[in-house]
Amino acid sequence: MIKDTILEEKTSSILSDMHEGFVASSTKIPPHIDTTGPTIPGIFKNFEYPVSSWPVIIDAHMAKRFKEISAKIPELIKRIPSLYFKDATQRLADFYFGGNQMIAEFALMSHKKAVEVSCRLDLVETHNGPKVLEANIGSAIGGWQLCSFLQVIRDHHPNLVQLENAGALYFENTQQQYLSFLVDKIFQYVPGVNTEVNIFVSIGKVSENVYASGVIQFLDSLMQLTLTERGLTGRIYYGESSSLQLTGSELFLEGKRIHGVLKMDEEQLPAEVFRSFIMDGVYLPDNLGTLMYSDKRNLSLLIELAQQGKFSEEENELVLNSIPWTSIVEEKQILFKGQEYSMFSFLELHKDELVIKVANGLQGIDVYVGKFLSREQWTTAIEKASGHHPYVAQEFSDSLNFISPDGLDQWQPHKIIWGAFGFGDRYGGTFVRMSAIKTDVGVINAATGAVEALVYEQKE
Repeated sequence: MIKDTILEEKTSSILSDMHEGFVASSTKIPPHIDTTGPTIPGIFKNFEYPVSSWPVIIDAHMAKRFKEISAKIPELIKRIPSLYFKDATQRLADFYFGGNQMIAEFALMSHKKAVEVSCRLDLVETHNGPKVLEANIGSAIGGWQLCSFLQVIRDHHPNLVQLENAGALYFENTQQQYLSFLVDKIFQYVPGVNTEVNIFVSIGKVSENVYASGVIQFLDSLMQLTLTERGLTGRIYYGESSSLQLTGSELFLEGKRIHGVLKMDEEQLPAEVFRSFIMDGVYLPDNLGTLMYSDKRNLSLLIELAQQGKFSEEENELVLNSIPWTSIVEEKQILFKGQEYSMFSFLELHKDELVIKVANGLQGIDVYVGKFLSREQWTTAIEKASGHHPYVAQEFSDSLNFISPDGLDQWQPHKIIWGAFGFGDRYGGTFVRMSAIKTDVGVINAATGAVEALVYEQKE
C-alpha cells in the first residue's frame, strides 16, 4: 500500500478519488503491460514504450476542461492567418515559409477551404489549472496507439468493467473517434460520395518500412468496423503518393477512386493531389495550410491576439488562462510578469523559469528546460535559439504530482503530460505520459523514457 510519507504530500492519485477502493479491490498487478500478450494487436507487440497496467481516472470537471480546450485552441489557431497576418501572402511567406511567396499562396488557398483537421494538445495540470504547452496538428500525431491496450487494462481490473457497465466511468476510444471523423469529413467535403469510401495514406516505400505497412493494415481493420456500422464499403490504401492519378477533379489508384489522402511521411505530395483538393475531389487534411497551424510560435501569436481583445471575451480569457507566457526568440523587448526586458538578457537571467524549444520539433528534440540544465548548457541553448531556425521561449509549467506505480511497483509521485485529442470540434479522448519525480529530466515524453497510460473519465 501507499506509504504515509507519500500521502502526507497531498499528491493527487492517477485513480482520482477512487484510489483506496480501487487498489484494495485489485489483485497483484504488474506496473507495466506485457506487450507480447495474446490480446495485443500484432503491430503493437513489443511496443517500444512502457505502458502502465493502471488506468488514469479523471473527474468530470477535468474532462470538461480538456474537451473545451482541445476543441477551442485549434479553432483559434486557424484564425491566425486572417487576424494576425491579414491574409497577406508576403507576411505569411516570411513567417512560415522562409519567404517563399508561391508556397504561401498555396497555403493560404488551402487555409481558405477551412477543412477540419486532427490535433493533439499537450497539456500540464498545474496549481493554476491546465496549461497548453503545444499543439500538434496533422495526421501523423501519435498517442492513438494506446487504445489497443484497453482490453489488457480491463482484464487486469475487473472492477473497472463493473464501473463502466454501471455508467460510473467512461472511456473515449480515440481510434474509433478518429476513423469516424475521417469518414464524416469525406462526406462533408467531397461531393458525390455514395456507398464506398477509400482513403490513401502516403507512407513512402512500403518495402523499406514494414512497421508502417503493419500500421496501415491495422487502421484498415478499424476502418472496416466504421464502414460496416454505416452500411458502407471501402478500405485504406497505402504506398507512394506518386502512384495516384488525377482524372478531372478526382484521384484514382489503379482505377479505384480515392476520397481522402493522409500524409504520414516526409515526402512532398504531387501536384495532382493538391489540384484534386482545390477542386473538392478529395479530403486532404495535411494540406499546406496545416503546415502553418502546426508551428509552435502560434501559441505566442494567440497570446498577442487575446491581449489585443481580438477574440470574444470568453475566448480571450481561455487563451490567457490556459497558455503559459510564450514568446518568439528574437531580438526585441518583452514583458514578463509586468516587467520589461530585452529578450536575450531575459533568457540569461530567468533560466530556471523557462523552456526553450524549436518551433517545428517533435519528441522532445531541441527542447531545453532551464531548471534541469547547467548554466553552460543553458547558454548553449540560447545560442542555438538565436540561430537560423525559429525558436520559442515559454514559461516553465510544473505538473502537479500524481501518485502512480513506478517500474518497481512502488506508488510514487509522478509528473504528467496530458495529450488531449481534438478532431475538428470533436473531442477524441486523452492519454498521458508520466515521469517519476526521482527520474524527472523536465522533458516528459515516451522518447525520453516516460510511461504511457490510458485515461478514463468519471461521469457526473
